[in-house]
Amino acid sequence: MVCTPMNPPVQIHLELRIDGAAPIGHATLEGGDPRPFSGWVGLVSAVEELVNEQRGLKFEAAAPEI
Repeated sequence: MVCTPMNPPVQIHLELRIDGAAPIGHATLEGGDPRPFSGWVGLVSAVEELVNEQRGLKFEAAAPEI
């Protein structure tokens, strides 16, 4: 993917510890609050939220269907 003014890179600081088979830690945008996570899915979710935050996108989590 090529970075352009319309598609700038997002820099995320990642503090990662492997606890057994799953990572724990936090991800942070420069100057932002740490976003804690645990597990691989939690890591991906934290990164996705930070990318969306950097791009000014806000998504509400959908309530699970029962």
